[in-house]
Amino acid sequence: MFTKDDIIVIPARKGSKGVPFKNRLLIEQTLRTIPSKYKDNVYIYSDDEFIIDKYKNYKHVPRPPKYSGDKTSTKDTMLSFFNSLGVTKGNCIMLYVVYPTRKWGDVVDSYEYFIDNEAKSLLCKKPYDGIHPYLLMVEDGINGKQITPHNLYRRQDYPKVFELTHYVTIFNIEELPRLNNNLYNEDTIYFTINNDDIIDIDTKKDVLKWKGQK
Repeated sequence: MFTKDDIIVIPARKGSKGVPFKNRLLIEQTLRTIPSKYKDNVYIYSDDEFIIDKYKNYKHVPRPPKYSGDKTSTKDTMLSFFNSLGVTKGNCIMLYVVYPTRKWGDVVDSYEYFIDNEAKSLLCKKPYDGIHPYLLMVEDGINGKQITPHNLYRRQDYPKVFELTHYVTIFNIEELPRLNNNLYNEDTIYFTINNDDIIDIDTKKDVLKWKGQK
């Protein structure tokens, strides 16, 4: 499925505020799901000496301190990675380690959807049944502003929405400069993930939920 020119990137910085050193805890799960035949496609992008040493049998690209902080955008992180690697063409499959319940079949299906649609970038989406964004306001002193300007009052007229997730992120490397800081633009396509067990590890509560599923 993947070609020798496809790059699987696993960003895993050392710092984390919600769960200290969470990437040390989670990276093993991501690596374990990748079939061994694609090991040569995998690159770990980390500033954590512990991760670099423990997984030294994988390819590594050193992650500079400038691109290891929590204020660094995903786009800048990936631009730094490919600049260091010296690669300007091909497809990138980025796998955040914060999704420990990710299934390899979902990665395969996302990639095939990306190729079949001749896309330049892909993110995932989940069905959303929460409060519609049209009913949410941005606080502005004693006033409020619509998040998305509209003049609709009947809920049945509201547009259908979905929840964005970086569960699987794929992009053509040449497209990267044209993506926003969250790696999408108006041409990005979205693959539906129906995995009810998706967990995005951000807090200690998320970790407990994940361990309860294991």
